[in-house]
Amino acid sequence: RSSDLGRGASRHSDGTSWRRPVVAVAVTALAVSGLVYANASIGRPQGAADMMGDAAKDAASVGGSAGSGVSALSALADSTASASAAGMGKKSKKVASTGSSSDDSSEPMHVLFILADDQGFNDVGYSSNDLAGMTPTLDTMADAGIKLRQYYGQQLCTPARGALMTGKYPIRIGLHHDVIHPDAPWGLPLEEKTLPQYLKENGYKTHMIGKWHLGHFSMEYMPGARGFDTFYGYLTDTVKYFSHAYPDTFQGQSYYDMVRQDSSMKSFPLNFSVVDDINGVYTTNLFNDVADDILSAHDPSEPLFLYMSYQNVHEPYTPAPHDSWMSDYELELLENNTKAGTNRRNFAKSLIMLDHGVKNLTAMFTKYGLAKNTLTIYSSDNGGCPQFGGYNYPLRGMKYYLFEGGIRVHGFVHGPMLPTEVQGSSYEGMMHISDWMPTILSAAGVTDLPEGIDGIDHWDALTTVDAQSPRTEFLYNIDPYYSTMVHMDDGSINTMLTRVKPRAALRVGDWKLLLNEYCVSYFNPLEDLGRPEGCGQDSCATPGIDVNSTNFLFNLITDPYEETNVIDEYPDIAKKMMLKIDDYMQDMVEPHFRGTDAIAYSVWARSGFITPWVHTETPLEDESTLNASTTGRGQDYPDESEAGPFEDGADGGVESMAL
Repeated sequence: RSSDLGRGASRHSDGTSWRRPVVAVAVTALAVSGLVYANASIGRPQGAADMMGDAAKDAASVGGSAGSGVSALSALADSTASASAAGMGKKSKKVASTGSSSDDSSEPMHVLFILADDQGFNDVGYSSNDLAGMTPTLDTMADAGIKLRQYYGQQLCTPARGALMTGKYPIRIGLHHDVIHPDAPWGLPLEEKTLPQYLKENGYKTHMIGKWHLGHFSMEYMPGARGFDTFYGYLTDTVKYFSHAYPDTFQGQSYYDMVRQDSSMKSFPLNFSVVDDINGVYTTNLFNDVADDILSAHDPSEPLFLYMSYQNVHEPYTPAPHDSWMSDYELELLENNTKAGTNRRNFAKSLIMLDHGVKNLTAMFTKYGLAKNTLTIYSSDNGGCPQFGGYNYPLRGMKYYLFEGGIRVHGFVHGPMLPTEVQGSSYEGMMHISDWMPTILSAAGVTDLPEGIDGIDHWDALTTVDAQSPRTEFLYNIDPYYSTMVHMDDGSINTMLTRVKPRAALRVGDWKLLLNEYCVSYFNPLEDLGRPEGCGQDSCATPGIDVNSTNFLFNLITDPYEETNVIDEYPDIAKKMMLKIDDYMQDMVEPHFRGTDAIAYSVWARSGFITPWVHTETPLEDESTLNASTTGRGQDYPDESEAGPFEDGADGGVESMAL
């Protein structure tokens, strides 16, 4: 421990829709050619890192200097590369995994998981060069708890939430390409057991409020059927903060998106009701009102799991929260640190409302006698999107991409059950959002942890000084498809998937390899850094298919901002990491991504709300019926038997790589 220092954008900045997937188109065969290297360093302006102050400078020295290429290569050969920054600053005293607080072992441990949406690395007060002071609640909780220094979400909303719920990498659950669009008939596979289902088996009351985004075309995919006793929120990727309508239209029609589920309903969990009496209520306030109802009725002697998935700070930001909701000090910060009329100003106001929401929510836990036994976990799902006002500086990149800025986010753990010695510290261990399932279960006293997951239990490491982090590598993602939007004569937009060289990234110890990734630069809210030649991506969305992709190798300890590509200097390390990615690909399922099912619109038109539209009497164990291009549903994928991009014997495979 030491002192402290990520959905592809769905609309143009003017609010017009640009990607309305309608029908799947059969795709081309896998195209594999030789590796393409970019040797030039892509740096930020001299001294730009200093703009983040001591906190950012400290990032470069986390865990000390990296070892030599030879020693790192040896570690890779053993598949146990030691992350230089892992497991620092713990202590020998541990918390017993009893599911009870250290203060009162007679009462169960409650869990509050707060997930922010699209909050980037530069988007929290304690680690921002322009928003300092705007998140006093988050800053105070993080300072009093354990800050997660090397914590990673995913590149987009759906894969991040799927990893959180299942403890698995998106490649194993079919969520590794794009996100679930409102009119798409797919979701988190039904055979996947979720975190709330495990908690329910261990006596927990489970509640979810806010954004779902893991499938809603059929009732079996709704939150109530995936382990939550109650759900109140929206099903898609975003809504308008006050009207709760989806920002885009479908065949010219706008629809609302806010539903609820609870056990009082007939046929629960295969039932729901729309919420149609809340127009004008800001979503953060609305969700906190729902939380108050849940907490006021909860028996403290029963363990509680509340998953609060706030909308903030996802766009759209207009209309913005009322100035009257801000204190004079907050208005002064906005005036002095952001420009009026900019996305950053509107983003900052949304961030302030998020902080207000967390303050009021945690106060409820105190009000109803739950705080003394509550473990609070705070996380973002992915990096920020500069075009909408979110930033990840000094990290490189943004949401959608696999550079650190797209996936590395802030998080913290807070609660009285944490040993005094670790409160107010920072956890240097590498941690991924999939790790929360086993970590939460372990903290709750569950001894029989799930098998066959990618998540790793960090509870002992978090609550023990001088303990080693249990994670030494993680897979950012592997995406073997490229989406192309095709404008049709009738005004609709079809989705065409093309199988391409997979975009992939892997971290092993200090080393990070990116394959076939588009070049993305740095985005600083205080100045326009420009775009180096060949590195001009500035949208959190799929670039043109003719844009060159490149392979990168970085040492994240000596080069935490990914400025210098050293793939030519360490070809053996790059090759070994490619082979590890190939190993992951052997267990990768085909993406479950599906295009539009236009039948949805006729069902939505009955209520004016986005709701399930496929009726089934039993769970859909076989989704093959959704893969018929003649109905306008789903995708036709190439034969899965073709050689993978890194298999021996495949065109451009390992044996032919010019390393």
